[in-house]
Amino acid sequence: MATDNPKVSGYVPQVVYDQLMQFKAERGLKSVSMAVTAVLEEYFGLSQAPIGDATASRLETLEGKVASLTETVAVLSASDRFYSIE
Repeated sequence: MATDNPKVSGYVPQVVYDQLMQFKAERGLKSVSMAVTAVLEEYFGLSQAPIGDATASRLETLEGKVASLTETVAVLSASDRFYSIE
């Protein structure tokens, strides 16, 4: 695909690449280039894309799950059934 945008390339550790692929999948991005652009836009505060309805709904669902898990952890931590492995 031809573009007027500058090209950036680099080598990253496997763990960074794995996180980038996870980011790409979570955002539903179609290419590594789109994922790198999104990461850099967010890092530099340039992201102007509004959150879509599907993303907002997913975020709300995830926030609910996190709240539920936080509550469960608090209950387990207060009970005798919770053991810390150190």
